[in-house]
Amino acid sequence: MGPRNAPGPDVTSSSPVRAMQLGGIILVTEAAEPAEADGLRTAGFEVACVELSPGQPAGDFEVLGALTRAREQLDPARPRFVVGLGLGGLYARSFACTARGLSGAVSFQGPLVYATLTPQRPAQPMDLLPGLGCPLLCHLAALDPEMTEAQVARLEERLRDCRPTALVYRYAGVAPSVFHVADASRAHVEARAHALAWARTRAFLAHLVAAAG
Repeated sequence: MGPRNAPGPDVTSSSPVRAMQLGGIILVTEAAEPAEADGLRTAGFEVACVELSPGQPAGDFEVLGALTRAREQLDPARPRFVVGLGLGGLYARSFACTARGLSGAVSFQGPLVYATLTPQRPAQPMDLLPGLGCPLLCHLAALDPEMTEAQVARLEERLRDCRPTALVYRYAGVAPSVFHVADASRAHVEARAHALAWARTRAFLAHLVAAAG
């Protein structure tokens, strides 16, 4: 685990070897060193991890500040992306809408609506979407009790006319945990959804790396 940035989530840097890197990824999750980071590094990306603390959640501004610090750890001469899983999916979307200098963002789940607004959560996540500053890929598992059909429809409507491009994929019959690293005990439908979501993510990132030249 990296040194704690006070206040806010932990930021852990990846290897400093950059010569052959395709680009940099800010990976935001609720794990200190998620297994997904290894897969992204193997694919050729530098990775800076931002750890969220589910028991003591930081405020939105604190998390976005941690993402900004993580972005500055990545090589600015190469494309920089943000990828978020679970609650991190919300912050990947929010960072794509409030920060500049990103080449793309990938959101695996994450709340679409706050039940109430507070000083820690001062704005609804979807109200930030008009500020989208880079291509966005969203993966949504259908079996999420906190996400309604109306919320998903609103997200799709808000993103429909966005520039840059935003894509939303939904996965029937699976829960949000399906997007994390696969295990051998998963049912076929879960294994297929996991493989498809990450294949789409790799293709999305590869396209944006190629477009960046």
